Amino acid sequence: MKKANKKIGKRSKFQDWVYKTVSCCNGCSNDCIYCFAKGDAINKKRISLQYWKNEVIRQKDVDKEYKLFDDPIMFPGTHDITASNFDACKIVLNKLLKAGNRILLVSKPLSNIIADICDDFKEYKNNIIFRFTIGSKDDQILSFWEPNAPNYTERKAALEYASKSGFRTSVSIEPMLDANNIEDLVDDLSPFVNHSIWIGTMNHLWYFDIDVSYVRMVAGTKSVPGLKRVQRNLNYYGNKTANRIKIERQKVIMGQSPEKLEQIYKQLDTKRIQSNGNRLIYWKWHIKKALGLPQPAKPEQWPVDHLQ
Repeated sequence: MKKANKKIGKRSKFQDWVYKTVSCCNGCSNDCIYCFAKGDAINKKRISLQYWKNEVIRQKDVDKEYKLFDDPIMFPGTHDITASNFDACKIVLNKLLKAGNRILLVSKPLSNIIADICDDFKEYKNNIIFRFTIGSKDDQILSFWEPNAPNYTERKAALEYASKSGFRTSVSIEPMLDANNIEDLVDDLSPFVNHSIWIGTMNHLWYFDIDVSYVRMVAGTKSVPGLKRVQRNLNYYGNKTANRIKIERQKVIMGQSPEKLEQIYKQLDTKRIQSNGNRLIYWKWHIKKALGLPQPAKPEQWPVDHLQ
């Protein structure tokens, strides 16, 4: 019994969505400033900061055979599907689907890559949910936080293609990069969403914050080496970008204050999917915690209906 309680109390990074993720690449060319996978890998010294954006295919994960998992899995988990790793990702995706797996495919998408996946894997429509990360409509905001990721028009085009191709479509607004305009973003994307829109906060701000009190409060970083790691992260970007990070970080913090989250919740929680009238908006666990909402005991459930 004690072991079971411990398991429930320790949440994984994706527990709102899945129990398990599959990846086949080290690093990610998007090089997002806030990326938890980058921060985790660098702080645990698995990879150097300057090499993160240089993707390295893990050939053993491409070549291996994949079994049928009991629960849906997220692919990829610690990198995106990009032009440079697409061939490898496609091989892995094909193996996972042929084994009968249900795939939550998460990406900051390139429209030509998503079109290729839709066209080549159309027989697996019932086994794929596309969930595209789109944190803002503003390309200036996107290009700052996600410097090498696709722009808004490109991501929206990918969402539209997947929707019109008959796949289940979903959006992840996590992290919210422009809280003041989030309703406009939701309204612009919702015509092409038939499954869900998830909203979440930026949760790893301490990776690039040298405010000692904040770092200790949020991350529990009490050691001098810990603070030096944060300073090293900032040094990588240079003084100009580091100073802007501090400014933009403060905007994000203001946009996810309890008061702002309460306002956003009231604005969006009752919205419905246009095509079927089902609930549109779902809240990641950090927001639920901030607002005192009940937490799920298990990840979201795979749809029981079959696509035509």
